[in-house]
Amino acid sequence: MIKKITYVTLSIFMCLALTVSSYAFYEGEILPRVIDDADLLMGTEEMHLLAKLDEIADTEQFDVIIATVDTLEGKTPQEYADDLYDYNDFGLGDKKDGILLLVSMENRDVYISTTGSGIFFFGDGIWDESILNRILPYLSDGKYFEAFELYASLCEVHINPELYDKMQDDYGYGYDDSSDYDYDYDYYYDYNQSYSPSKNFDFIGMIPVSLAIGMVISVLIMLSFRSKLKSVRSKPNAHDYQVPDSMRITHQSDMYLYSHVTKTPRQTQNTGARGGGIHGGGVHVGSSGRSHGGGGARF
Repeated sequence: MIKKITYVTLSIFMCLALTVSSYAFYEGEILPRVIDDADLLMGTEEMHLLAKLDEIADTEQFDVIIATVDTLEGKTPQEYADDLYDYNDFGLGDKKDGILLLVSMENRDVYISTTGSGIFFFGDGIWDESILNRILPYLSDGKYFEAFELYASLCEVHINPELYDKMQDDYGYGYDDSSDYDYDYDYYYDYNQSYSPSKNFDFIGMIPVSLAIGMVISVLIMLSFRSKLKSVRSKPNAHDYQVPDSMRITHQSDMYLYSHVTKTPRQTQNTGARGGGIHGGGVHVGSSGRSHGGGGARF
């Protein structure tokens, strides 16, 4: 009897342990804004990104999250990103405003999930073209820190457009208008002097002369052609031009001239993918019942 009780007790503890381990990633501890489970970053890079994301959260009251994982545990990138955001209590304010970038090395998936006001800050045409398309080349080249740093800066700019000029300077896109450009021109032009065409050549007076010369040349050419046709006389009937027994059919064959082909397009599966392999868009509801936007691609 004691053994049975012991076995039952151990079984219950094992079931509880398995349950906790299955959901430990989503519940319990408060996770930082940089989750590098795939070990794509060095320690200093992770600290730099974390400080930057914490500063954005404090200044803009908006959560920007970066997460890397080795596996999606059987979920789609959308499901994993939404659950990671919702069940770890990410997001600020009543609407849990924020955006999460997920990178999975299992199938090299990248996905952006937006929540609250993030759905509007990063609507279709922003999360895909202005953010995802710009970080994909870095991810494909294995430059993960550069991709994440650019992602954080782009998010900050779209939350606070006043930071656009600063970001341009940080990434080398700025324009320095303080430089003294010295152009050495080899000519001088007086812009105060009125311009008038030269009067040394009379264009209008030459028009009749040009026409007369052209007509004379045309007449001479026509006369030359006519002189070569003095031996040719027109005949009233068509058969007068035919030479008797000059046409004999020695071979006949059938020639295939035309064809008509009808093509029916083959039905293919619609994956909903857009240009550049990017998929997603619109607003959907996650397993928690919270609304999300965004989409993803593969790199």
